[in-house]
Amino acid sequence: MNKRNQGIDLLRIIFMMMICMYHVLNHGGILTDTTSYINYYTIWFLESLSKCAVDGYALISGYFASDSKPNYKRIINLWLTALFYSAGIVILIKLINTFTGLLQPISSQELLRSFMPVCFGNWYFQAYFVIFFITPFINRSLDSLDEKTSKKTLIIFFIIFSVLSLIQDNHFAKGYSAFWLLILYIIGALIKKTNLFDSIKSSVLLICYLLCSVFIVLLDTIFNTEIWRTNTSPLILLSAIFLLIIFSRININSKLVKTIAPLTFGIYLFHDNDYFRKYLMLDKFAFVNNYNIFVCILLIIVISLVIFVVSMIVEYIRNQLFRLLKIDSLIDKFASKIN
Repeated sequence: MNKRNQGIDLLRIIFMMMICMYHVLNHGGILTDTTSYINYYTIWFLESLSKCAVDGYALISGYFASDSKPNYKRIINLWLTALFYSAGIVILIKLINTFTGLLQPISSQELLRSFMPVCFGNWYFQAYFVIFFITPFINRSLDSLDEKTSKKTLIIFFIIFSVLSLIQDNHFAKGYSAFWLLILYIIGALIKKTNLFDSIKSSVLLICYLLCSVFIVLLDTIFNTEIWRTNTSPLILLSAIFLLIIFSRININSKLVKTIAPLTFGIYLFHDNDYFRKYLMLDKFAFVNNYNIFVCILLIIVISLVIFVVSMIVEYIRNQLFRLLKIDSLIDKFASKIN
């Protein structure tokens, strides 16, 4: 087995930080309440920089794909983690309401739905759960491709599913679907097989990533449409690809990265929970627009880091709780029986 690329694990952490920033900008009400042209374009530029993180996170899954056998331990663990946050947060809100009555009551239907994260939970987890059972067949197909065919397939996928999405106007075109995650998984795997942009320096790729974000803001302003900043946008996808290639070249051996990287999906499930968003994020950060652009950027970064760190601590505690309750051991036994 090849040694795991910790440069990619570092990118996984950075992508999750970017996702936190993206949610702060969007859910926090910052994007819709800018007070000046300087703030407006700077904040939208930050949004464009961070938007590619969702695509990038899915690309990493494909990049690390190497085994045709499904990892049942991983999917069971992810399901239990999703269940922990979806049901746990709802139960916590009901308990708070029981003693204080400060929050909006939770209906019986909401409580029931919280115990079914695959059907009613976070969209990314729902999509990932679906494609998990498809990827073994995808891996076998990709293994049979030589480098030349892989490059052709990569180009075809990019044109059909990304470039042509610019002329579509549907839910798939926005990239919030299992099908789009599957496309990203395949593209990520093909990137590793083809050594894409191998001859181009990382500094050039970094400049290309920044230029993509600039063009997103410009095109969005000129054409007055959000199609350039959807998940399927070629500029968003290219941004994620450039960062993936840059970090794949980084050779590090960090215990901190090794510790934090496995926590990133839990960070996402916790801070992007509907109720977390409703009570702690929704339009709560629009006030940063009242400051000059330098203070505004600083506040956005600080708020995003606080959400990331708090979510990381919660996920670390959940991880330790599962170990204390021997849930990890039960997952191992159950997964081995399935295998």
